[in-house]
Amino acid sequence: MLGIALAFKLQTVFIFPFFLLYYFMTKKCSIFHFLLIPLVDVLMCLPAVLMGRPFMDIINIYVTQTDYGKQIQMNCPNLYAFMCNNLERANYDLLKPFAILFTLSVLITMFVFLVVKMADLKNRNTLLLILIWSVWTCIMFLPSMHERYGYLLDVLTIIYAVFSFKRVWFAVVCNLVSLRGYCFYLFKYDSFDIRYTAILYLLAYVCLTVLLIKETVRSNQKENMVKFIS
Repeated sequence: MLGIALAFKLQTVFIFPFFLLYYFMTKKCSIFHFLLIPLVDVLMCLPAVLMGRPFMDIINIYVTQTDYGKQIQMNCPNLYAFMCNNLERANYDLLKPFAILFTLSVLITMFVFLVVKMADLKNRNTLLLILIWSVWTCIMFLPSMHERYGYLLDVLTIIYAVFSFKRVWFAVVCNLVSLRGYCFYLFKYDSFDIRYTAILYLLAYVCLTVLLIKETVRSNQKENMVKFIS
């Protein structure tokens, strides 16, 4: 399913970190199962090859796409919206590797914490929180993000709200922020400066991060207490 998703949209990579964490914490599958992802991706693209498109385009198209636009952010209210709407090529080339390394550092730091604290992935809310946080981290810190790249986050926060309605405001914030981005792109209707929505987006992301840490620590304490009592 991940291979099929990747064949349709590059933003599938936003949930890859979560699946890697799930593998390392549960060992419910083989690391070789991850090879099925690019294999299915290639199989999904074969009709285009049969119609005459060069085979290497299957590999190169996403590599080229990651360098499209030459702007550090593209109407996405993430961290880089505070700098400026777009940067010159020289600044972009300088900031891009830093942004990618910073994103990886944030992901690894959180995942090490989750592994050390033995986060309960059997708990549905915890699992959804980690998945949402993984996607949101990629959107918040990776370069060249469009407003539409948040669609996966919007859907996941709605699913989370179904199971934890008291936190429905995550879904409300994410979808309203996306709406602002779509209105600006489709109609050039800029009701709010992108920096205002970026502040809202960042605050919600920080709240989610704190919530994930608290839920993990609380779950760990309960498990230790049960072990102690037993």
